[in-house]
Amino acid sequence: TSVTIKPRAETRVNGLKTQNIKLDKGEVYLVQANITDFNLRGDLTGTEVIADKNISVFGGQQRSKIPVATNYSSP
Repeated sequence: TSVTIKPRAETRVNGLKTQNIKLDKGEVYLVQANITDFNLRGDLTGTEVIADKNISVFGGQQRSKIPVATNYSSP
């Protein structure tokens, strides 16, 4: 199966380059956002995935960052 991936954010291995890959039945391909100390919000939402046969695409996250309030007010 020929798959083309056009990322909307920089990926860990290929940056913003379009990726053209070939997969056999049962194979998987991992694409990760490039998270660095200077870019903590890599988001692949809107990435275009085109294939010449039916495929499945899964999305998720490894971790999330929850802001901690540092300004507490007393009643």
